[in-house]
Order: sequence, then structure tokens, then C-alpha cells
Amino acid sequence: MKKTIDQEEITYSIHHYDEAIPIHKLVQFSGMNTSLFYRKFKHYTGFTLLQYITNKKNN
Repeated sequence: MKKTIDQEEITYSIHHYDEAIPIHKLVQFSGMNTSLFYRKFKHYTGFTLLQYITNKKNN
């Protein structure tokens, strides 16, 4: 089970930002618990998941 966020999760988020993706699917995909996923996502991207999706939808 991996414990890092990599480009695969970010790419998935980018390509599916306009879909209703339950957070548990992204978390399950990453192999982390929800809290760790959120922290790693923010560390990797500089944004919370919600900020990231909002920015993508507005650009």
C-alpha cells in the first residue's frame, strides 16, 4: 500500500474535476487515510483539494 500522492492522483483529479468524485475514491486510490490524503495533497499542490478543484473549474 503506497503512502504518497504522486502525479497519477493529481492527473486523475485534473481530468475528473468536473465529475462528482467521492473523496473516498481518491483516498482509496492513494492508499492513505482521509486526513493524510488531504495533508499530502496540500503539500504536493499547495492547495487544499477544494481550492484546487475550484481553481480548475474557474480557469
